[in-house]
Amino acid sequence: MSEAIYNNLEHWENMNPAEILQDIRKLGNSSRADAVEYRKMAGRAYLASIDRLIQALQEMEEEEISTADLIIEVYGESDSLEYMGEMFQVDADVHRAAEKAGLRLDFSRRGNQEELPYVLDYVVRRDHEVL
Repeated sequence: MSEAIYNNLEHWENMNPAEILQDIRKLGNSSRADAVEYRKMAGRAYLASIDRLIQALQEMEEEEISTADLIIEVYGESDSLEYMGEMFQVDADVHRAAEKAGLRLDFSRRGNQEELPYVLDYVVRRDHEVL
């Protein structure tokens, strides 16, 4: 594995999901063995970062938060939040993972806002909670 890839692997634990997706996309469809291994490892790191976000959501009680704000809360500020392509994917994956974890991201308080999905606030509810 190349030195550049090895150095990135050391940082994945503290990278937010959008940053990890950016790293994966930089390699494109390269078939080099180290690139293939890098994508596999980055994919696992990405899933772990989504799990970390879901754990944070599970600890929330009646808070309003957006996926972008959740990432900032868990990982800190980052320029990667400006990359819409990655944030659309991260938001979709957070919603899927939340549903699998028995959480419902309730947008009913937001009214009729027209914003990017990852900046819309939602309230985290457990499947057994009633509105």
